[in-house]
Amino acid sequence: MKQRITFYEQKKRNKRIVIILWLILVGVFALLGGTILAFLGSRSEETPFLPPVLLGMLGGGLFGLVYMIGAYYLASQLLLKRLNAREINPSDINEVMFKNVAEEMAIAAGIPPPAVYIIDDAKLINALASGRSKTDSSICITTGLLNLLNRDELQGVIGHEIAHIKSEDTKAKFTYLAVVGFLAMVAKIAWLMFLVGLNYRPKTEKERKKEWMVKGGAAISLLVAIVFKIASFFAKLLSLAIGRRQEYLADAGSVEFTRNPTALANALRKIRDGHCPHPKISFAEAPFFISDPRPKNIRKLRFFERFLSTHPPIEERIKRLESMGAEINDPE
Repeated sequence: MKQRITFYEQKKRNKRIVIILWLILVGVFALLGGTILAFLGSRSEETPFLPPVLLGMLGGGLFGLVYMIGAYYLASQLLLKRLNAREINPSDINEVMFKNVAEEMAIAAGIPPPAVYIIDDAKLINALASGRSKTDSSICITTGLLNLLNRDELQGVIGHEIAHIKSEDTKAKFTYLAVVGFLAMVAKIAWLMFLVGLNYRPKTEKERKKEWMVKGGAAISLLVAIVFKIASFFAKLLSLAIGRRQEYLADAGSVEFTRNPTALANALRKIRDGHCPHPKISFAEAPFFISDPRPKNIRKLRFFERFLSTHPPIEERIKRLESMGAEINDPE
């Protein structure tokens, strides 16, 4: 029988992955800088300034670094703002129950209570966790889901989100998305620089002398665009695979906290049955939810859809919970 991964082991893995991703980013900048310096070292002394293509790549790379750092540290607040999350209403019984359950699950997990927020959306049947650490975490639930669940089912859902926070999955997800976004951004900037160099038309003798530099820079830009586009695609696939695994582990974590697999299984069934595609949720936001709010069908996924999905099929998650002892009165 396969040994179950503990929260401590999952947290160590997440930290290791985050460090590796940051090291990859530093290596990418070193590669870009080395390529630029090597090219400049061979340029003619008659051209004492950076060609536009390389200047654009350098500026784009620096902007990408600022973007990644900003995305990492500000993403949580931006996500809450983007979803119009608000604080709970102390006069609303369901919202107070949500806060109490979040505190109970935090105590069960041995972490500080997260901040709790409400998303006023009756059609979106979902919940999510956010934050970079256990002391900077939050859980949001939509009014659509909150009004559907009983207290036990709510414990199952919140337990799932608490498991993500305890193992620092949310921190890792922000890092994955920042890296994927950075790689895609560099690829796009390099492609634009390639087009600029390709369409370069010298008008003066001085410009004709540096034409070879511009064309050479365009060739380098094309190579960078191809490499980074491929890298961003495979980085995306890797982050999705890790994210799907984290969902299964968070389901198991919820059962560990609540000792009630039936509660989460029934909650997932209600999420499945009440699912309505939400086109305003982006790919970058979807991994933070308990169930992907974007696709038309979350029950089963075709073979290739599995590789590009942010979550495992909800039917498989329910089956795994059933194997833990859940008994579901499902009409289907």
